[in-house]
Amino acid sequence: MNLLEKLREEIRVLGLNKKEDIKDYLYRRTGEIFNYDSVYELGDGIDRLKLKKMPIDIRNIKTFNIICFQWAKMFKDLLLAFDIDAKYIDVGGHAFVEVYLDGKIFKEDLMKNYDDLMRVKFSLDIYKRYKIFNKETNKEEFYKELKNDKKNQKIKMQEVLELIKVELKEIKSNFSLDLEKYIYLVFKTIEKIMNFPRTNIGYSSGVAFINNLLKTFIHESYNSYCAEIFNKDKRIFIEVYAIMLRNKIHYFTYRMNDDGFYVFHEENEEMIDFYLKSYHSKHVVNLSKIRKLNYSVK
Repeated sequence: MNLLEKLREEIRVLGLNKKEDIKDYLYRRTGEIFNYDSVYELGDGIDRLKLKKMPIDIRNIKTFNIICFQWAKMFKDLLLAFDIDAKYIDVGGHAFVEVYLDGKIFKEDLMKNYDDLMRVKFSLDIYKRYKIFNKETNKEEFYKELKNDKKNQKIKMQEVLELIKVELKEIKSNFSLDLEKYIYLVFKTIEKIMNFPRTNIGYSSGVAFINNLLKTFIHESYNSYCAEIFNKDKRIFIEVYAIMLRNKIHYFTYRMNDDGFYVFHEENEEMIDFYLKSYHSKHVVNLSKIRKLNYSVK
């Protein structure tokens, strides 16, 4: 795909002329088009080295699964093509872009912890990694939020999540739910939120969104028992979450279904064991911990 020509045409149709508006549009659109390649996180040193050195050509895109190094190179090349001064910054284990515009230095970092990437995928406002360097104080500062500007969207996702949070708290209070029952209710609520068909979400962005939902609905310090199961060659990625309710372990997975959509739903222990036997795993000790806890309760 010729990404440069595609985005040139989109920007022409939208009538964007200001360089800052073009920069912001390219930032969001690359987040919509591309996914983070989870092989970098789950693979070995050789996999990471190959991905880090993988070239990317804005006139001939061959893959939509990339990591921060490809994104930063691609974003820099796109900006230069629109006559916007930019520099690729490689700090060893991560890469981002500095943009020089109207006497300001912008730090553009879409892939950092998948945070802004996740926010683009799920129509949330972007603010975490969008910074400006203040020469007077020699510090990075938040510049502004990139507001979600999707047409015909009357209610923003963040507002919807806040409404759901209030409703969950009311249910917990009205029915006197203990923490275990409330957490299970939260997971079933996330199951409904995540099961609307969405294309091009990706594994890493989806996991980041689920974790964001858990923090929103439960507590910032809440940590679930979770593990990653995968086959990097077949690009099969499964995130497993385990919770305890009435001395029984309940499992939820985030994975791609047969229709090609990533979904989040409850699965039985037999299926989890099948995944563990069939694929590689990471952080599986977390599942062992909750299973031992369950046995001790019995």
